[in-house]
Parts: sequence; C-alpha cells; structure tokens
Amino acid sequence: MIKSDQLRYIAGAYLSGKGYYSEISPEVPDAIHAPDVMAVKPRARDVKLRSEKGAAPVGIIYLLKASEWMSTEEILQRTGFERNFVFNILGEARENGWVKSRGDDDGGTMWATDGYRIPASECLMVLCAADKPGRALAALDELSGCYDKGYLAFPYRVDSGFLHECSRHDTGVMVFEERTAGFLIQLPAKRHKITKIKAYASLCEQAVVNHNMIIAHSGN
Repeated sequence: MIKSDQLRYIAGAYLSGKGYYSEISPEVPDAIHAPDVMAVKPRARDVKLRSEKGAAPVGIIYLLKASEWMSTEEILQRTGFERNFVFNILGEARENGWVKSRGDDDGGTMWATDGYRIPASECLMVLCAADKPGRALAALDELSGCYDKGYLAFPYRVDSGFLHECSRHDTGVMVFEERTAGFLIQLPAKRHKITKIKAYASLCEQAVVNHNMIIAHSGN
C-alpha cells in the first residue's frame, strides 16, 4: 500500500497537473498544523505582476482594502511593527503600485490597496489520512479559515461512516487508485469561508512567488 510520504508527493503532482501551484508541507502563519499539500489556483494577471515586481508585502497590506482607508497608527497598533519599518515597506509598495496613500486632517497618512489583490482564486489543503484519519480531520479543522477547500487523501476507499463525518465538516475525500495512477474524488469538498486573511494571503503569495522563482531559474 502507498505510504503517507509517497502519497503527499503523488497528490502534489496530481494537483500540479490540474493547473494548481503545489507546495509540500508549507508553514502556515499562526497555525499549529501544516497540510501535507497546499495547492493554489493562480490568476494569470497577478502572476505576471509578481514576475515584474516581486512579492507584495502581504504581512502588512493584508490589513488594507481598496474601498477603505486605514491610518498609519492603526497599522502600527495591529502589526506591532516599528514606524520606520512600516513606512519603508508601504513606501516601496506604493512605488510598485500595490497600495495608495493620502493625508488625513491631523497630518498623518492613510493607506488603501491599489493594484494589489490575492494572486489566486482558490487554495486547497490536503492531509494524508491513511494512518490516523481522525487526527487528520481535526488538523484540517484547525486550519479552517485559511483555505477554500480541504481534502483528506487515502490510498484506499473510505467507509460510509467516516465519509459522513467528513461531510459534516465540509471536508472532501480523495482516494489514490494505483491501477489507474490517479485520484478518485469519493467525496467533494465544500467551500469554506476565508476568515484568516493573513494566512490565506501569505500562502497564496508564497506559492505564486516560489513558482515564478523556479520558472525563472530553470530558464537561465
């Protein structure tokens, strides 16, 4: 039977073949667990922008919106960063067209996003669950809020009882079929609401930038 270490690489390659940018065991900001596979569906226009400008400074501008202005003071309070560091990061982001600024009535600076948006339309997370499916399901629950869809991957078909439990958690089940060297979706995942914007934006940014770096390096 396929082992978990093998299954994660097989799942990553499978999702890459479906047009996703896949990463193995990425570090998730502010989370205890990490998925075995993360896969994001890139937006072509936003990928092109990263290839031209590099990564957007997600650790700060995830707080901002295009339609609402936020003061420098609020950004400092919410991030805990030093003032000079924030001004340098946002100043460079403004030059790159990620954010815009304006003055306020008290002489301070207000900020909002400009050309920035999260560079992916979907983020999947997969945990290999052959050995301890209950623990894998609990880990996906802990990560909920920073992915659109979550899947448990198995090298065998899952019984109806556990399928029902996964359905209660809106978690999908994908089964690797050795004879056909592909995955069967035994239970489709339902879309989750994104509530952990910093983690979601950081993961999508990281996957897109890492993929661009690999492509650029392989082309030299």
